[in-house]
Amino acid sequence: MSLTDQVLEALQDSGAPLSGEELAQRLGVSRNSVWKAVNRLKEAGYEITAATNRGYQLVGDSDVLSAENIRRQLGPAARDAAIEVRDRVTSTNTLLKEIAEQGGREGMVIVAQEQTAGKGRLGRSFYSPKGTGLYLSILLRPSFSVLLIPVGGPVHHHGGGGSGSRGHRQPHRRGGGGQDQMGQRRVLPGPESLRHPDRGLHRL
Repeated sequence: MSLTDQVLEALQDSGAPLSGEELAQRLGVSRNSVWKAVNRLKEAGYEITAATNRGYQLVGDSDVLSAENIRRQLGPAARDAAIEVRDRVTSTNTLLKEIAEQGGREGMVIVAQEQTAGKGRLGRSFYSPKGTGLYLSILLRPSFSVLLIPVGGPVHHHGGGGSGSRGHRQPHRRGGGGQDQMGQRRVLPGPESLRHPDRGLHRL
């Protein structure tokens, strides 16, 4: 959890003003770091009052879209959930795919208010301007065994040369006994799925 989120959590849990010194001691940081975190919260839309000799106080409930607010709504089980909120991204799937390839943890969620290059099904673009919805992707690392999936059977040839004779062929490997052997498709687990935006990364 970032320092900004920790300061927000402390202010939300407190029913009274908290001084910068108290916050700094509680979080193990400098008062200047607390001041910067409070300013970031104000810039994000939180209403925070600051009074001399009293400290900082969060005014009323806030509907600001933030990782901390999402965690609070989900309850204690989501306290340490890896949630990242962005105002604007190219694509939540693309961003999360890059994070996954760098070792991102399973269950991580990317939430965005706008996508400039959103991806839909079958490679289509996904129109996702700001103010019309929320766009998110969840990082999943499913565990499954390697499967060999037959995609056909042997194809026999009929007749030889000469007029009127016809052969039935398929563009697969040639086997013994005058047969073309149909191929098999191998489904690979684990990291292989990270190379494809539609495997391992699920959009809701």
